[in-house]
Amino acid sequence: MDIDSGRVDRYRKKLGFLQQNITRLREWMGRSSLKIIKEKEDIQSLYGIFHAAQNAIESIIDIIAMVCKDLINLAEDRLSNIENIIRKNVIPQDLKSGIIELTGLRNRLVHEYNGIIDEFAWSAIWENIHTMNEFHKEITAWLNQMIN
Repeated sequence: MDIDSGRVDRYRKKLGFLQQNITRLREWMGRSSLKIIKEKEDIQSLYGIFHAAQNAIESIIDIIAMVCKDLINLAEDRLSNIENIIRKNVIPQDLKSGIIELTGLRNRLVHEYNGIIDEFAWSAIWENIHTMNEFHKEITAWLNQMIN
């Protein structure tokens, strides 16, 4: 399969943005705890962390849709897209539950479904940084394989 250079650049830009936000999350969440942020009433830091998570998750969602479009010429709903790239061996099955959890978290962050429970969001982000990083690694490997 051939991917034109403009499309490759778009993947790389999305992957770079994803990595940038993963790095921010590791740094910012590693620097403090939710308890300290709340005690200091540091809403700006909490907002920054949640926004970086939202950016990272949206990058993952976009990349998954791009891969589906390039592999099967069809992007569907988020769950179908995740299943399609697993079926095409782009990412391993063990990333599925983490990606699904992250997409649900993204919806809660953006739309504030049932209100955002800071502890839930913090925990979900921290527990899934590995998922984000592994996704980045797998997609980068897939992209390199496609262009070489």
